[in-house]
Amino acid sequence: MNPATNVSSPADVSKPIVMAPGEPARALGVHPAAELFPLMRGPEFGLLVEDISEHGLREPIVICQGLVLDGRNRLRACEITKVEPRFVEWDGVGSPLAFVLSRNLHRRHLNEGQRAVIAARAKAMFEEEAAARERAGQFGHQRKTPAAEGVAVEKSREITAAANLQQPGRAAAKAAELLNVSERSVFTASRVLKSADEQVIAAVEAGDVAVSDAAAVANRPKEDQRRALEAARQGRARTLRQAAELEGGGNPEAADSGEKDGARSARRRIQSEANGFARELDKLLLRLDALTAACGGANQHTDRMRDCLRRLIDHFHDFVRHFLPTEK
Repeated sequence: MNPATNVSSPADVSKPIVMAPGEPARALGVHPAAELFPLMRGPEFGLLVEDISEHGLREPIVICQGLVLDGRNRLRACEITKVEPRFVEWDGVGSPLAFVLSRNLHRRHLNEGQRAVIAARAKAMFEEEAAARERAGQFGHQRKTPAAEGVAVEKSREITAAANLQQPGRAAAKAAELLNVSERSVFTASRVLKSADEQVIAAVEAGDVAVSDAAAVANRPKEDQRRALEAARQGRARTLRQAAELEGGGNPEAADSGEKDGARSARRRIQSEANGFARELDKLLLRLDALTAACGGANQHTDRMRDCLRRLIDHFHDFVRHFLPTEK
């Protein structure tokens, strides 16, 4: 995480919001556009907490209709450090989705595949926004209001923009432009989101697998995708595509006949339990963040707990490498 995440932008001209101390954490939800970018975790989030603890909150949290549009990681950090958060209402210029994308893209170090997945999700949201604006225009034009002519003209422009975004490729082009990827990458990522196994999607989102490789295996059975992903992680192939060819290149039944049933069953059980353990470790990281907040912020004890958890994660990866070695 770049410390610039907490640096105020000179373009902030939104209206300040006054809220009771402690109330936002309980009352505010998260805007769907804000969920396009995953929550910060581990060392990345720790750097943000340290920055806000040392320098305070330098960039206010942006609210849109009572929902956090930008700054949910900063809000979490404020809760942990007991720094009083500041809020501003989104100025309403353009699209909330476009605002979130432009604000967050420069903050997170994302590769092309990660950006393409976000763009693919944003594409669908742009289409939904456009359809909603068009419906509002269709059903609202019969109501006569004393609005100024300039407002009517602006509304007409919004409806036209909505219609344009609903045309094939328009939403994809907008998402591609904002995420600095090609339209082809957006459609490739859309295919991955539609057909790939959730573990493969997660690997693309984490930056571990290229979106083109994920698309190449997306039509395979999901169990085959997971086996290929594990093979790539163990270094038995350079890419997920190559791993899929190695794992599923022949007749699955013929390949299975070369292994003893007991050994194969044990391996699958280890793999299943390891996956479950990994999910529990992820939950522990989030619970530790909550515990740190309940203690009034980071201290020597919570820091030791975090160090222990990091060592546990390292040992877990050693365990996986030992008990799930490269198959011969």
